[in-house]
Amino acid sequence: MERRGVRATNVVAYSQGIASQNFRATGPDGVDLTARCDLRRRLDEVRQDRLFSAEAARVGVNVPTGPWHEGEIRGFATLVRPTIPGLSLNEVTDARLPSGAAIALLLLAIHRAESPGVGRPFFYAGAFDSTDPIWKAFEKAAAVLSDEAEYAPLIREASRRLVRVAKEDGILLRSPRQLIHGDFNPPNIISDTERLTVIDWEKACRGPKFADVTQCVYYFSARYHHSGPTFAGEFLARYREGAEVSRGELAPWLHHYPAFIFMRDTVSATTEYSGPTGPARLRRAQDYLRSDSARRFKYFLEHEQNLVLALR
Repeated sequence: MERRGVRATNVVAYSQGIASQNFRATGPDGVDLTARCDLRRRLDEVRQDRLFSAEAARVGVNVPTGPWHEGEIRGFATLVRPTIPGLSLNEVTDARLPSGAAIALLLLAIHRAESPGVGRPFFYAGAFDSTDPIWKAFEKAAAVLSDEAEYAPLIREASRRLVRVAKEDGILLRSPRQLIHGDFNPPNIISDTERLTVIDWEKACRGPKFADVTQCVYYFSARYHHSGPTFAGEFLARYREGAEVSRGELAPWLHHYPAFIFMRDTVSATTEYSGPTGPARLRRAQDYLRSDSARRFKYFLEHEQNLVLALR
């Protein structure tokens, strides 16, 4: 990056990140910089993220801004930009968490944006097709983790739900398609007093609306802990004022999609990644499964009845 005029000091790695390794550094003139090294995509694919976020910005969504610097570090596509002030919604105190209505307004704004016309596939497209190779990977991951007491019951329940959907291919295809964020969860929203900024547009695409809605209920309810059902009710009530969502449409997504996401995380945590960053990437995936994904799915299963009631 120095060849592109970006000389950084005080480089510190962020602990979060599975598909990327993120760093914070001091740039020229003391500018606070964030560098994102993508571990699985080419630079031309990474550049597409800004096409989607730019469309969201046109309808009033706060998104990361430049100046951007891009290149490669050790063969990995890397983007550098000024650091966004504030903390992610995973890091703020419970008292600073926005209301369910505020999160609904943010997602509604994203869903009003036009798609940039980029032919990017939906990241979780395997959820629609039980012949997708990811389903075989689920079986392998389940076998590897079968003796792990903290995972085994969760995997059994997730597998039971996935078998049901596998017998009803197409059940999730009824969702309207539009621009979606694709990874709408607390770590990807930065709070700076009253300002919310949506980051990490790598899974944005023209995709199923209910994927964003369900993921929001799933991730945010767990983040809001004991008030999760209250958040879910507030969120969906406000979202429904701007977009149609019936309980019948959302029910199969709530039953299936959290299980699918959890099982994808088990695959990430049992994959042998190649290259010099492989061992570190595997450790991060394993830490994420243990400290985030498994706890979130467990919370969902324990509170599912109250969440469903809140969404009526």
